Amino acid sequence: MTKLDQLLAKLTTSPVEPQQENDPHDVPPIELEAEIKAKRERRRALNPQPTPGSEARAHAEAWLQAVRNWHTRSSGGFLVDGSGPRRASSSRMQVVAVGGLGGPPIAALRFQQVSTPIGWLSESAVGAAITRSKQSCLERLQQGGGPSTLLDHAGRWRGDRDATLICAAAVLALAVELGDSQAQQHLEVIKRIRP
Repeated sequence: MTKLDQLLAKLTTSPVEPQQENDPHDVPPIELEAEIKAKRERRRALNPQPTPGSEARAHAEAWLQAVRNWHTRSSGGFLVDGSGPRRASSSRMQVVAVGGLGGPPIAALRFQQVSTPIGWLSESAVGAAITRSKQSCLERLQQGGGPSTLLDHAGRWRGDRDATLICAAAVLALAVELGDSQAQQHLEVIKRIRP
């Protein structure tokens, strides 16, 4: 008998136990080993709770992106002056609008809003605040220029730290002027670390 025949005979004569299906709910809980716990502790040390500096960086970045992207929407409606059609004998001039011939004067009102971290604000108000600030960083951002971001991939200040901090202070000062209640505390953090 050859080895192959012996192996085949052994395989055909040995009893094979049927495999039981594992129930996923019967799996015993896995206990964490000391090594896994230590790794978790190291991960916590690398990603600590947000600090005032990291929150200030994130808030400044949000405002920078809002000014740089300048995402707008148009809103408005119609204003009607008067409660009904004017009398034909009236000697006053009538405002004629589409569908308003002989009716009450109608005026269309449209205004632009820009998206910010605190919601939609008037585009003209944000633009006027940028002009009043006289910060070249903000004017460049509004036109789509300037830095594309204040942060690097790890969430730290990017590139030239002094220029980045100046731009961060400018966008946070703009945020304070526009009514962002959190921006003042973040601006104070930036001022403490700025040279």
